[in-house]
Formats: sequence, structure tokens, C-alpha cells
Amino acid sequence: MRGYNVVMHEASPRELRRLYLLARMFGVQRSYWSIFGERISASRDALLATLRALGAPVDGMSSVEEAIYERRRCYWQRLCDPVHVSWDGQGGEIVLRLPTPLLDRPLLCQMLSEDGTVDVWEVLPRDLPVHREIDLAGSLFSARTLRLPECRALGYHRLLLESGQRVDECLLIAAPSRVPSTAGRREWGVFLPLYALHSERSLGIGDLTDFEELLRWVVTLGGDTVGTLPLLPVYLGEPYQPSPYSSASRLFWNELYIDPETAPELPQSSEAQALLSSMEFRQRVAELNRANCVPYREVATLRRRILGLLADSFFCKESAQNERHAEYQVFLKEHPLVAEYAAFRATMESERGAWPTWPEQRQRGELQPDGGNPSAARTYVYAQWLAHRQMDRVAATAESSGASLYLDLPIGVPYDSFDVWHERELFAGASTGAPPDTFFIGGQDWGFPPPHPDVMRQQGYRYLIDSLRHHLQFARRLRVDHIMGCARLFWIPASFDAQQGVYVRYRAEEIFAILCLEAHRHGAMIVGEDLGTVPNRVRRAIEQHGMRRMYALQTELTENYEHALPEPPQPSLACLNTHDMPPFAAYLEAADIEDLLNLGHMDADRAGHERYQRGARVQALIHFLRSHGWLPGESTDAASLVSACLAWLAAGPASSVIVNLEDLWQETQPQNVPGTTTERANWQRRARYSLEELKSDPKVHEQLEAINLLRGAIRGCRGEDDSTNE
Repeated sequence: MRGYNVVMHEASPRELRRLYLLARMFGVQRSYWSIFGERISASRDALLATLRALGAPVDGMSSVEEAIYERRRCYWQRLCDPVHVSWDGQGGEIVLRLPTPLLDRPLLCQMLSEDGTVDVWEVLPRDLPVHREIDLAGSLFSARTLRLPECRALGYHRLLLESGQRVDECLLIAAPSRVPSTAGRREWGVFLPLYALHSERSLGIGDLTDFEELLRWVVTLGGDTVGTLPLLPVYLGEPYQPSPYSSASRLFWNELYIDPETAPELPQSSEAQALLSSMEFRQRVAELNRANCVPYREVATLRRRILGLLADSFFCKESAQNERHAEYQVFLKEHPLVAEYAAFRATMESERGAWPTWPEQRQRGELQPDGGNPSAARTYVYAQWLAHRQMDRVAATAESSGASLYLDLPIGVPYDSFDVWHERELFAGASTGAPPDTFFIGGQDWGFPPPHPDVMRQQGYRYLIDSLRHHLQFARRLRVDHIMGCARLFWIPASFDAQQGVYVRYRAEEIFAILCLEAHRHGAMIVGEDLGTVPNRVRRAIEQHGMRRMYALQTELTENYEHALPEPPQPSLACLNTHDMPPFAAYLEAADIEDLLNLGHMDADRAGHERYQRGARVQALIHFLRSHGWLPGESTDAASLVSACLAWLAAGPASSVIVNLEDLWQETQPQNVPGTTTERANWQRRARYSLEELKSDPKVHEQLEAINLLRGAIRGCRGEDDSTNE
């Protein structure tokens, strides 16, 4: 177990109690309730391994007592916690921790507000209310309660505390208690992965111009939201990780989605123009566009050639003084990590591998400014600037038409990502995943190192804030993947499997405060992806802070004929399914169950049970829709059921309804089969129809227009009620 020579012995009840105490001090849960209603207790070995990953000095049961003392000592050595939340600027109280000799010394307090104002005051700790007192190995400490003044403005403020030679700092998050209200709005929109979207002008893959055109079309139909999967960069060389949820970073954009034909440098680059218009290039593009699945590497090679020529044109001496270069310098100043990211990606190409395989010096972060590959570094930094400008253009189109981009923030990044390389202190030596459930009896290991909860706080949540801002600068609707991670994550220690994972708690109040503050600053709505094993406190927090939870019809359906579909909550985003679920037509046929059986993720008995249950639920759905007037006639085919379910959702109370475009033509092939990699063509399949075909398809138009009418009709007769519900 990673450098420890561990000799285990049978632990006594007292030893186990002390281990559980240490686990609690580090936020490690000793047990959890499974999706099957069973209480699952963590093994002693898994608890010890998780504690080591969190930095506890334990190499066995014999060192637990010393680790408890060390944790307490570190806690009492700080004057205060590193982070405090002030809801709606009310100030609140923090707990001061001082050695008793300092109780009679004045404590200097300085509040450095984000706007530059400074408040200074002094208190005598002995005059403050006693919170707790402790004798720590002969040293007496006293915890006192300090009331903070109200904050004049929302934001991130610094509280400095000084007593004698001791100085500590606390990040004060003055956050609104709720995200911006969308009361009275009954939104609807569409969803499609950008890699799956394609048009007659596509260069092997959907791009941001295609995305913008999709947005314009949806707006003409009355919609106001267009969503897609994460638009973050992925690795297409070595390692090969095309999944949008295994991004190289949560701080940059995927250069594959740039439209090079709208780049301002194109008119100045005769070489790029010649390449784009050449017969060989157009023939290759036509071949790539005909493929059912996106041939990522070929597409990346093709687009890299164009971007390289455009970058050469931009950085040449003749254009060095034009207006675009002034804009570029502003971009670099506002995004200081871009150059380092470009050097990182260039180094990957030079070293022909991920950063854990690099020479030690480069692993530590000592890179050449151009990564040893000047052309690649220039292309990457230029591509990020171009992607930023094109994202800005799409967002402006959305804003001018009263619509919103709906983007997706993944839960984490893989071990070999730029973010882990750049923020090595932040990420722990374990993996993130999910416990066993109905479809994954062995649990799931997502391959992402979890962020260390203590380091997150010590860094003032810098990385989380930067990741949110990267998306919210353009998105007015943001889906937070696995929002349960605000409260706890399922850690899988090294050398353990997913069934042996352990939940580790995070400071949910602090993370929700950041979500509220950033949403407030950007005028955005937060959608919490709360599907799966969800602690009650997470759902309460989503509701308390005015966020939207997700209502996926396929997960809500029951076998009760009269109550087959519970009504979606008003502050929710309702849909038939998500990218991790089968399309609705495949769900009706139980095709996903057959696939999981063939993959070995489910045994025959479980598959039989699931088939029976699925059939019962589909029959209950048909009865429910027919009895409530949503399914006329005798038809029960997939097309009729899709239309009926979407109409039921559109007429319902959910704040937003999102339509997966592929359900409108009864697609049966999924975009992703969780738990598989090479076994299935995940994250690669193009939509069956092009954007032009979608826009001219009368059946697609008819269904979307029906949704718009239902949303508008309900809005017209229930608008006043809506304004009081969120």
C-alpha cells in the first residue's frame, strides 16, 4: 500500500472506536446507505488507506492515536478556519482558537474587501463568549466566538487576524443565499452533443458555427435554451481519451470545435485558403463527414494543419502590430494560464506521452516556454484565443435573442490532465467513483483523482472558482455534474476496487456559497445533476438556494398505473433521459438491459428481473398517459410515446424542459454506455440527420412547435402562480 509496511492484527473494540474517531476528524464516513437500502460499512483497511490518502500519518492501527493527536494539534494551532460563509452579507460568527496566554492580548482584525476597502478593529478575546476549552498535552486552549460585521458588498473578502506573532487569514465568502431567480419563466430547449451535430459545411465534426446555427433555429421555434456536452479539450494522441468527461483541463476549450473558416486570419493566409479549397482536402473532408462515428484523430490532424497555418499568419512579423494583436495581449493578461497550458500540450507532443512519463524535472513543472515545440505551442495558444472569441460570439447571439447556452461542468479530470499537473497539491492519491448499484454491481471507478478537501479550503477554492468562471463567462445555464460532490465523493484508495470505496465529506455550505455567488455575478442558473445515490441534505441545499434539480423521466417512472410519473418539481430541469442513459426508444425496448447483459455488467437473473420491471413500467406509462389524455388512440409505438411524454413534460410545472433531439426520430443507439471504453463507440456517434435535414423535417418541427405551444399556453394562464413558486 504505497510505501507502507503494514502488519495488521485483530483490532479491539476500543481501537476501532479510535479509528472511527480519526475518520470522523478527516471527514471520512465509516458507512453509507446503498441504493438498495442496505447499510454498507467500510473495512478497516479501506479506512486506513483513505486516511493515508488524506495525509493522516497512519501506517496501521498502532499509529491511530498519534494521528488523532496530530490532527487536533493542527486544528488548534490555527486561529480560525480558513473559510467562512456570510450569507447575504450578514456577517455571522467565527470561532477563534487561542492558547490561554493570548486571551488577554488584543486581537487585531482586518477585513480586506474585494473592492479594496479595509475595516480594522480590535477585540479582547477574554471578553468574547466561550465556545469550548481544551487541554492539549498540557497546553490549554480556549475557543471564543467572534461576531463579524455585515459585509457591504457580496464577494470574496479576506479576514486577517493577528495576535502577537501569530497571524492567520480566513476567506470570507459573502454570498447571496439564492441563485438568480427565473420565476415566471417556463423555458424549453434542445440538447445534442456538438461532436454529433453536423452540417453541409462541417469539416469532419460539428463546430461552434454549427452550434450557433442550431441556436438560431431553436429560437425561431420559440425555444430559449441549447445544451451540449462539455466543450473542454481532450487527448487524441497518446493517451487517447475522447470522452468529454475525461478532459485535459476544465479551464480551456476544445480546439476541435473551432470554425477555422470564420477566423479573421483566413483572408491574410493564402496557404490556409489554398489548403481549404484544394481538391484533396475537400475529398478528405467528404470522406470524414460520411463516417457514422467521428474519426477524431483524422479530424484533429486535418484541423491542426489549418490552425497551424492561421497561427503562422497571425504571429508573422507583417501582422505583429495590427489591432488583433492588441486584443490578443488583453486575452493573455486576462487568462494568464494559457501560455503555460500551450507549453504543456507542446511538451506532450515533444515527449510523446502524458506528463507522468516525462523526465522528473518537467513533471515538477519546469517546462521550456515553448515546450520544446515552438510551432505546437503557438498553435495551441492561438487556438485557445480563437475558441474564446468564437464562444463569445455564440454567447452574444444567444443573449441578443433572449436565449441561453446550457453547458456542462464535469465532476473531475483524469490523472494525466493539465489541471492535475498544475495543481498537484490539490489532488489526492486516490480515485473517484460510485458505489455498486442496479446496473453496476461492482461499482464504478471513474479514474479521476479527488480534490483534497483541506487543500481546497486552504487555497480558497481557487481552482473551483476558476473552473466555474471559465464556463459561466458564456453559459447562462450550467449543469454541475454529480452535484453530490459538493457534500461528499466516493473515494477508492489505490489498490482497492470500487466495491471497497469510502465516502469523504466536503464543506457543502462553502461550495454552495461559491456556486450562488458565481451564478449571481454572471446572471446564471445552476442545474444540479442529482441522479443516483443522493444524500437528502444535497436535495435540500439545491432547493434552499433556488437551483434546479434534474428530473429524468426514465429514472422517475414507476410501476403504479395511477401514479406512474410523479410530477416534476417546479424548480427543475425535466427531460426524458441524459447522455448516460439509452435513448427513449431503446429504453422502451429494454435494449440497454440486453447490452449490459452481453457486456457482463449484469447477470442473467438480474437481467430477467430488470426486463420484467421495465415491461411493467412501460405498461404503467402507457396507462397513465392514456388515462390523462396525452396518448390518444390505440398507438403505443415509440414515436407516439415520445411525443406524449414530451407533451406531458411541457405542460407540467418544471421550470425548463430539454429535448434530446435524437429522441425525436426514435434513435436507439446510445451516445455513451457507462462502464465501457473500447467495447462501445462512446462519444463518437454522429446524429443520424444533419442540421439542414433537421431544420427541414416537418415531424421534428411539429413536435418542437407543440412543446412551444404547451409551454406558452401554460405560461399564459399560470404566470402569476409561477412567480411565487421559485
